[in-house]
Amino acid sequence: MGDAASVAALSAVAFPETPEAWNLETVLSDRREPFPLPALERAVEEATAARDRHFHEFTAFRIENVEELKAILAAAARSGTKFTGRRAELYLAFEKHREERRLLEETLREARQEAESELALVRRSLLSEADSSKREGEVWIRERLVEVAVQGQEKPYRFTLKKYLLSAGGEEARSRWVITDIRAGH
Repeated sequence: MGDAASVAALSAVAFPETPEAWNLETVLSDRREPFPLPALERAVEEATAARDRHFHEFTAFRIENVEELKAILAAAARSGTKFTGRRAELYLAFEKHREERRLLEETLREARQEAESELALVRRSLLSEADSSKREGEVWIRERLVEVAVQGQEKPYRFTLKKYLLSAGGEEARSRWVITDIRAGH
């Protein structure tokens, strides 16, 4: 309703249209889930370790076959060269390693992105600069159906809000609700 500063503090998403009025219609759900950040950080650590293991294996493979791989890759770059025997095996193994590395890098990038997104929500919800990775607790998730007047017509929107209920060493963190998703429809 024209207060961009408050919206920026309380919402991780923008409303897709310019609202004229709104009315809370229905409580869709209220649930609590375990604080996901520790598990997301473990997923990043595991993806990093898998990528690093593969990197060492791939490096050892390349060192062991360096001269043959140079010749094979030079021939492959010249246009559609077909390999047979040992060269075919080495070329296929090299391509398999490259594809595995690409997949492991993609998995790591996605895990980092998910952890960073969650951390951004935690920081927005917490009212202090405390280290959120050292905290434990849960996240309270609310879904509400809101009728929003847009250009004279009321439209239903599903709002998802999160509030982090965290503590560290017995100290409860003060937190606020953050809008994390807004979807048109029921």
